[in-house]
Amino acid sequence: MWVPKSFVSLFTSTHEDLAKLKAERDLFRDELTKSNLLNDWFRMQINTLQMERTTLLEKAYNIRVPTPQISKAPTLGEFAGPSLENLDFEDIGDAVAKKLGLPIYGN
Repeated sequence: MWVPKSFVSLFTSTHEDLAKLKAERDLFRDELTKSNLLNDWFRMQINTLQMERTTLLEKAYNIRVPTPQISKAPTLGEFAGPSLENLDFEDIGDAVAKKLGLPIYGN
């Protein structure tokens, strides 16, 4: 079977090519770490300024406003979701449901 040389060259790599790719990967990893640190610093600065602004508004005008916060988004693998062990599916009973104003189904 005849395979074109250009196709074969896509799957063959030299040691120099691999070394260059590893160097680029390490460079990108370092840049990502620096960017994450800078984003965390900016987030903390903005949150601090928002808290100071809220405190000053409360002292100056005697009004209370909520303080907006920028939170860090979870990265892949950090978010586990709610734990199923802590969920309670126990029936509260018709009397309690009626007292709480919940609909009662069945009998």
